[in-house]
Amino acid sequence: MQTGATPEYPDIQAQHFAQPVDKVFAAALATAKDMEMEVTTQSQDKGEIRAVASTRVFRFKDDVTISVAKKDNFTLVNVRSSSRIGKGDLGANARRIRDFQARLAAKL
Repeated sequence: MQTGATPEYPDIQAQHFAQPVDKVFAAALATAKDMEMEVTTQSQDKGEIRAVASTRVFRFKDDVTISVAKKDNFTLVNVRSSSRIGKGDLGANARRIRDFQARLAAKL
């Protein structure tokens, strides 16, 4: 699932921040680490953080991509969380994105 692109979760939209891209990127990276995601790559130049999140019960691996970009007069943050196994995730990816967004907003 991806922010703003999943009709089943219309409430999950990209976040907009008035802070500069570098500050938002640093906060997004810190948030991913706070959530115990394994950050596999990070590129502030590309505005992208890739990470692996594990589900609590069965330790399934989910791929997470966080994009941070300047758009007009604000910084836009998009999050994608995708299960590696199976078709249904029982809402785990949506919960992860909501949790990430709440934590990021609190940091900024």
